[in-house]
This record gives sequence, structure tokens and C-alpha cells, in this order.
Amino acid sequence: MGTASSLVNPGEVIEDTYGGGGGEACEIPVEVKPKARLLRSSFRRGPRVIGASFKSTASVDLEYAAEYERLKKEYEIFRVSKNNEITSMQKKEVKLDEENKRLRAELQALQKTYQKILREKESAVEAKYQAMERAATFEHDRDKVKRQFKIFRETKEKEIQDLLRAKRDLEAKFQRLQAQGIQVFDPGESDSDDNDTEVTVPGTQCDYWTSGALGSEPSMGSMMQLQQSFRGPEFAHSSIDVEGPFANVNRDDWDAAVASLLQVTPLFSQSLWSNTVRCYLMNTKHTQTEVEVFLREYSPKLQKMCETLGYFFQVVQFPEECENYYTAVRKWEIEKSSLVILFMSSSFSSVQCSSLWEDCKEAFLKNTEAKPRIIYYKIDDGPGGSDCIQQLVEEDPNKANKTKIIEHNGEPEEGAYTTYCHVEQIIKQDLLGVEISDPDTKDDPAVQEDDDFGDVLWDVHDEQEQMEAFQHASRSMCELGFDKYYDRLNDLVAAPAPIPPLLISGGPGSGKTLLLSKWIQLQQKLSPNTLMLYHFVGKPMSTSSEPALIIKRLTLKLMQHSWSVSSFSMDPGKFLEEFPHWLEKLSSRYQGNIIIIIDSIDQIEQSEKHMKWLIDPLPVNVRVIVSVNVETCPQAWRLWPTLHLDPLNPKDVKSLINVECSATSILLSKEQERKLERHCRSATTCNPLYVTLLARILIWAGNMGDVSDVLQLCLHCQDTVSLYRLALHTVQEFLSTARDKELMREVLCLISVSHNGVSECELMELCTGLTWPILTFLVHHLFRMVILRYSCGLLQFQHLQAWEAVRLEYMQGGHNIVSEYREKLIQYFTSQLSRERVTWRSADELTWLFQQQGEKQKLHLCLMNLFVSQNLYKRGHFAELLNYWQLVGKDKNSMATEYFDALKQYEKSCEGEESMTCLADLYETLGRFLKDLGLLSQVSCLLPLKRFVKQVIVVMLLKYSSLDSYLLPLSASESPTMKYCFTV
Repeated sequence: MGTASSLVNPGEVIEDTYGGGGGEACEIPVEVKPKARLLRSSFRRGPRVIGASFKSTASVDLEYAAEYERLKKEYEIFRVSKNNEITSMQKKEVKLDEENKRLRAELQALQKTYQKILREKESAVEAKYQAMERAATFEHDRDKVKRQFKIFRETKEKEIQDLLRAKRDLEAKFQRLQAQGIQVFDPGESDSDDNDTEVTVPGTQCDYWTSGALGSEPSMGSMMQLQQSFRGPEFAHSSIDVEGPFANVNRDDWDAAVASLLQVTPLFSQSLWSNTVRCYLMNTKHTQTEVEVFLREYSPKLQKMCETLGYFFQVVQFPEECENYYTAVRKWEIEKSSLVILFMSSSFSSVQCSSLWEDCKEAFLKNTEAKPRIIYYKIDDGPGGSDCIQQLVEEDPNKANKTKIIEHNGEPEEGAYTTYCHVEQIIKQDLLGVEISDPDTKDDPAVQEDDDFGDVLWDVHDEQEQMEAFQHASRSMCELGFDKYYDRLNDLVAAPAPIPPLLISGGPGSGKTLLLSKWIQLQQKLSPNTLMLYHFVGKPMSTSSEPALIIKRLTLKLMQHSWSVSSFSMDPGKFLEEFPHWLEKLSSRYQGNIIIIIDSIDQIEQSEKHMKWLIDPLPVNVRVIVSVNVETCPQAWRLWPTLHLDPLNPKDVKSLINVECSATSILLSKEQERKLERHCRSATTCNPLYVTLLARILIWAGNMGDVSDVLQLCLHCQDTVSLYRLALHTVQEFLSTARDKELMREVLCLISVSHNGVSECELMELCTGLTWPILTFLVHHLFRMVILRYSCGLLQFQHLQAWEAVRLEYMQGGHNIVSEYREKLIQYFTSQLSRERVTWRSADELTWLFQQQGEKQKLHLCLMNLFVSQNLYKRGHFAELLNYWQLVGKDKNSMATEYFDALKQYEKSCEGEESMTCLADLYETLGRFLKDLGLLSQVSCLLPLKRFVKQVIVVMLLKYSSLDSYLLPLSASESPTMKYCFTV
């Protein structure tokens, strides 16, 4: 009901009668729900089908008419808004088209400008490259002309020196003839100027040479010497007046004496073994209490005193249970000792303590070097001790007897203190040569006000390291077949100048260092007026291989022998520039030859870059000899004259082994000699170091047991490194316990990962459970096995092969093992800094260890320690200090700012005379450091503060009641230091 579906029957088909045209017949469902879409279409198509319900249709139309009107209005509103948007977008499109046209025009203009600039750039780059090529060509031509001119100049100067030498000889003959009363021709009686013996140089020639033609430095030799008369006495470096007390000394004799004095005079105490005050202590049972008090209370004080002066201090004592062992080790320690202390009582019996008595005779009766000795004699009820003391004193073969006897009958603490006082006095006066002046003035800053700051440049530890390296190499007995090499080196000295450096090449362990050290000794004996400057490079990355320190040391040597005072820049970039100038300056004044020897020069970091001065022609009387490894020699140096060291021949191998074995009374059988002869036939087995190490292992085996088994093991080693590993096994197997073997491993690993080595005192603190008997046993036998050596109080490896053998034997775990041992060293030296013990060891090792570990933050904190930086700078390690700051990413201004801040923080905590003195030194060091950095504007405010602080200290010491004269210039200062000074 109410729908049109009721007018038709289900399934009936109706046709479209509305004129739709060609419609298809369709089946209408029984009931269809009306929809708005259908209703809207009905309005468009016309009247409805006749017979439908008009009431229902009208109701539907009324319901949707309002909806239709609403939709129509919305549509109109939507259409109008869209039309407006279209209109606005069309306007925008027109504007964008206009903007696009404008931008296209600008783009075309910019493209034209870009193409123009690009063409100009290409032409400028091409012109730049052409200019660089012309500059390189000009520089090459300039260097070529400069070298040719230097060769010409040095050749002529050689001729002039020969003429001057002949002139002096003729004048000497003339004087001798006059002294003998023989009448000779007097040049003064002649009217001719041709007979005048006064030699002068035309001004034009001198002016040309001094003008620095072609960029070459003038040679001062001929100018200085030709302008002199040579009629009277000539002196070394014009440092003595002609009318002085040495007016009759000949110049050549004076030069020889000065050279000998500077080369032979020791700079260090001969009583010290490798920068260490070694105190060998012996005692009886009745004096054990005194020994314990001495070691507990006073040994640390002596150690601190020696550390302050830059030395090591150690007390070596063998317990009573070890008296019957380590005989050879105890004898070696007595030989090395600087001071021997014997604690004995009156009840001492040489029969009951036979081993102690033998050590006493070794220390007192074989004291050929007159080293100081102390006998603490405790008086008790027992007899016999005084006779032993009298015997030791009377049988002492040394006339300069330095045995001090302390008799005591009181408490052990008093006896230990008395002994400490005598030991301290002997160390200061006899061993270290410290001057003890008036107590009222020894600490007076006024006396030290005008210090020359000499310790800024010179590092005594580096110098002693070089002296010990030379002495250690000179002691070797292996110089078989060196005569032919000596002749070649002598020919170099006698060859006409100028000549390039001589290159000594050879494999590792071929004897280059030994050859140079033996030849240096030979030259010092045969030619005392020859100046020998040498440097022995150690392992890579050590202090001895740093190029800045090497050049600085050689420059200071030249300055020392030139007897002239001149400003010396600490800038490492200027070392290379100043060294050739100093070399030429000294060569022009020095009458003998100057020979510069650098061993293992290829181990220097960037050796070609820092040794460029070797390429230029050398002065007439200068010779340079360098040694390199065949495999690592720079290609540019291979063109120099070369002396190659060959392996030993079978005869020399046999002779060397026999010499080494006969020195210790070890005899080899004929069969063993034949085995060695068959084995030593290759280049590696005929290496001098290999043969020496082989002989030392056989000597060890002969002293410990049978040689045959050890010899069989040696025959399986075909190179030096494998033989070193066998030597390590041999020493390690001799140790009785597993703990001792582990201690040996730890000691060698610590030495291996360190910067310059480790001292025995440091090893005792680093290795838990390590005792002096074990350590001295290890050091003694590893020293005999050419594995370890002493260098400035530090234990180092004698050869790079020994270092490599330790790495292969004990450090195969990779980088973790290396880092582990380095962290152990870092913790030890960091603990020293925490206790305010800043020594040259902590300053050198700790900064380098932080650098190797890549710990930049810790390195930065270490550099901010003012005393660490001061220690490095005052010992001349300026380049090293700059490298550390560059590693942490700081430039010069940042360094200066941070040092200023750290100095202000330290200034706030300064109280008392000692801290004020340290503050003044820090002011001075920082001022000089900034001056070397080129920050002159910041230096002027530091040095006046340093002088002011020292003046205040003077006032404090003199107990002035008024400070007006000192405080008036700086009374307006607000720094904590000034406030403290005003308070005082």
C-alpha cells in the first residue's frame, strides 16, 4: 500500500512511455524503496505514471523540496567562491609568469657572469702553476749555484788555510833561527812591500764574500784568519787577552788542550753507577735493629733528597739466608755500589760469618776507586770486632782512604740517626758534589736572583745517556776485522774537502755501533785536537730518537766549544736553520777537524726531513759519518759513499767465541768447536751479535752445568731473535719457583712498554713480591746475556733484537697485554703526582704513556700540572711539550690561557717561603715559555711579578720591618700573592 508497486503484477514487464527512446524492457521488482536520487530524476523527466498514489508522492516532494533548496544555495555559494579563487589564481599566475621571466633573465645574466669568472679562474690557476714551475726551476737553479759556490768557497778556504799553516811554520822557523843567533833577512829593512809577511785580503773580495752572494752564508774562516797577523800567541776562541798569562802558548797547542779538556773532563760523578746512588748494606745479627730503623725511617728521606737532585737512590741488601748464595751477584753489586755501609758489633767473628767477611774484603780491600765506606761499630761485651776493623783499615791499598768509622754504644735509634747524618753528608759532598754554603745564605733568593737559567736548554740525563751508550759500546772485546774499516774511516778524514757524508751500512747486529765507538776512542787518542760530536740513537719512539732533541743537543755542543754566548730559540722549527750556521761558525774558528757521528740515523723520526743539512756541502774541516740499517736506509742517501759491514768469516767466529769463553775459563771440546764451525756459515749465524750471544749462552751453560745440551739447542736457532728467545728460556728455567718466573716476565714486559726504560727502584714498587736478591739476580744474568743494560739509571734493552724477542715471547696476547702493562705504569706515576712527587721520570713517562694510550683528557690534566710542564720545559723538551698540546687540540693562545688559570689557582694556595719561591719560578718559566711561543704581549706581565715575589722573599728572610720600598710599585695589585705579601 502506498507505493506504485501495487499497480502491476509480479513479473509483468512494462515499457517506457516517456519518450526516452529505445529503452529496453526490464522486470520491476515487487517493491522498491523510494530514494532521493530516483525522486530527483522524476522531477527532471516529467509527469509520473498514471495510476500512482498522488497523496504519497506529494508528501515526498514536500519533504525533499526544502533539502533541494538548501543544497542549491550551498552549491551557488560554493560556485561563487570557487570562481573567486580561480580569478585570484589566474592573477597570481600572471604575476608568477612575470616573475619567472624576470628570474630567467637574471639567471642568464648570472650564467654569463659565471662563465666569465670561470674562464678568469682557469687562466689564474694556469698562471699560478706556471709561476710555481718557474719558482721551482729558479729554486733548483739557485740551490745548484749555491752548492757550486759553497764547493768553490770551501776549496779556496782549504787552500788559504794551507797557506796560513805554511806561513806559521815559516814564522816558527824564523823565530827559532833568531833564537839560535843566526842572522836572517829582516823584512822591515826592505823598501819593497812584496817582502811584507802581513797577509791582507783585498776589500772587494771580502765585501763580496760578506755580502752573502747567492744566498750563501759567508765563510768566516779566511776573513778572520787573513786579517790576523799571527806574529804572537794565538788562542782558542779569542777568550784570553794576548797579554795574559798564556801569551807564550801556541794556538795549536791551546786548541788541542781545549778540545781534550772538553771531551775528557767528566760532567758527572765517577763514583755513581748510571745516575744512581747505590748503597750496599751489610750487617751482623746484633745490629739488625739499627738496619731496620735506618731502612724504615731514613732511607725514604735519602731517596727523596736524591730525586730532588735528579738521581736515583737505592739500598741493596741481601738477607742472612742468602749469604751462601748469589756470590757472583753480590760481588757485582759491590762493584757497582757508590757507598758501602757495614753495621757490625764488637762481637763480630770472621770465622762464624765467613760470607759476610768475604764481602767486607771485597768492598774494603779491593776499593781501587777510593769510594767512600762507612763502618758502624756497635760496642758491646763481645771481643773481636775491633781487630777486624783494624785489619780492614790497615790492609786498604788505597792511599786516599775514605773509610769513616762510627763508634756507638747507645740506643739503636740514635745509632741509625748518626749513620744517616754521615750518609747524607757523603752523598752531598763526595758523590753528588753539592756545595753546602753558609746556612744563612744558602737559601737566599737574592743570591739566585740573577740566575742564568742555564737548565732551560741542557738536559743532563740525555747527555749522560749518550755518554753511557758510548762507554757501553766501547767495552766490547769484539773488534775482529775492524782494521780495514779503520783505514777507510781514516781516509775519509784525510780526504780533500768538501766531501759528502760517509754511510756505514749493515744488518741489525752487524757491529755498526761498536765500530763507531771504537773508532771514536782511537781518534781521541791519536788526534786530540779533533772535535768529536756523536749521538747514539736507541730504540724507536724513545727520547734519543727525537729529532728536535738531537739537533738541539748538537747545536749546544757547538755553542759550548765556540765559547760564545748567544740567544738560542727553543722553537724546534729553528733548530735546522741555526745548526748549519753554528757548524760553519765553529769550523771557521777551530783549527782541527770536526767530526759528527750519528749512529742508527734511520731510527730517527722523519730522518730525511730533519736531516736536510746533510745534503748541502759541508765546511772544509767538517766530516760527517752516519750508520744505517740496510733495509731502512732512505733512498736519497744511498748515493753517498758507503762502507758496508760484512758478516764475520769462520776464522773470526771461532776467535770471538774462544776469546769470550777463555775470559771465564770455559773450554770447548774439539767436537763442540767443529759443530759451531759447521753451524756458523750463513750470513745470519755469522752476525757479530749472534756469535757474541751464542758465546754468552755457552758460558752460562758452562757455569751452570753441561754445555752439550745447551749447544744442541743453540744449533737449532738460525737467527739472532730466536737465539735471544732461547737465552730468555735458559734464564727463566733456572729460577726455582713459578712466582719468580712470573716476576721475570713482568719485569721484562714493563721495560718493553715504557718510554725510556724502568729503574730498579721503580720495579721494586711496581712488582708485588719482588725482592732485591731476585731482582739483582735477574739483572745480573740478563746483563751478561746482552739482553739488558743500564742507561742513566734505567734498565733498557741492549739491542732491538732483544726487545723483539721479549715481545714475541711474553706479549703475544696483542694490544691488550701492552695496554695492561702501560696502565700499571700510569697508575704508578700518577700516584707519584698525587703525592706531589714531580720528577723527571714522571714528567717523561706519564705524558708519553697517555699519548700512546690515546687518553687525551688525562694527558690534558697532566699537562695542566704546572710542575710537570715546568720540568719538561726546563730540560729542553719544548718540542715534545708542544706536540702534547697539539694532540689535545689546543693552540698557543689556549695554552697560555689555561696556564694562566692554573697559575692563579696555585697562587691562591701559596703560603710560606717555599711555596712563594716555587711561585716565582713558575712565573719565570711561564714567561719564557710564552716568549718562545711568540706571545710577547703576555710575557711582560709575568716577569715583573716573578721579581716582585723574590724581593718579598728576600724581605721575609732579612726580617725587614717595612716593605714600603718593595710594595710601592705594585701596591694596587689585587692578586692573592700580593695580598699575602702585604699581610707578611
